[in-house]
Amino acid sequence: MIKILSVFVMVLIFASSVYAEGTNLFNAKEFAVETFATYLAKNPSKSVNKGNYGAGIGVSYFLYKNLGIGADTYFQNITGTTIDNLSGSLIFRLPIEKLRTAPYVVGGAGYSFESKRWNEFLGVGLDYRIKKNIGLFSDARYLFPDRSDNSFLFRG
Repeated sequence: MIKILSVFVMVLIFASSVYAEGTNLFNAKEFAVETFATYLAKNPSKSVNKGNYGAGIGVSYFLYKNLGIGADTYFQNITGTTIDNLSGSLIFRLPIEKLRTAPYVVGGAGYSFESKRWNEFLGVGLDYRIKKNIGLFSDARYLFPDRSDNSFLFRG
């Protein structure tokens, strides 16, 4: 884990050193396709360590520099439905161009095809741009599903 974290930090330092002053990395009318890993911790009040790993894909479009919309789906097992969840979100970010980052808040709603339940979510995240069209992100979302325990969803 320390090796992976060290490599990640070195990539961030290198990417920061090649940033050209005056280049806008975060813009209006920005479209992105995102792939990510997930970790879903169900009933986090008991234990965050008991969860499921998975993978997902999403899209986002920023109508304005700070405000965007998104949709994503993820799966956490291969024995159930093909798509475990489908979500739509509203994203508000505050780009810090000099640091190549944009902290953001996200909220939205989705449907779980496995449990056949709707859920709402709120979360926070960080978007880091290596180049204008290449970046890394991570976020944590607190899910409020109908008729079941709340959950944490980590994406990145």
